[in-house]
Amino acid sequence: MFSSDDLGTVRVGASFAAIGALLWWSGEIVRVAELAMWVVIALTGTPTAERRASTHHRTLRP
Repeated sequence: MFSSDDLGTVRVGASFAAIGALLWWSGEIVRVAELAMWVVIALTGTPTAERRASTHHRTLRP
């Protein structure tokens, strides 16, 4: 899309309203990605029974 004003300034590109759908979908993709990262961080931060047992055994050995 090309447009110009009285001074001869030429604007090239899509208007903000034209890329609204792209921005919305980009936001949805980012929302899903941040939720997935939050879940991964939350699950890797909690010790499992296996990790707790191995940590406990390491502290008991001389």
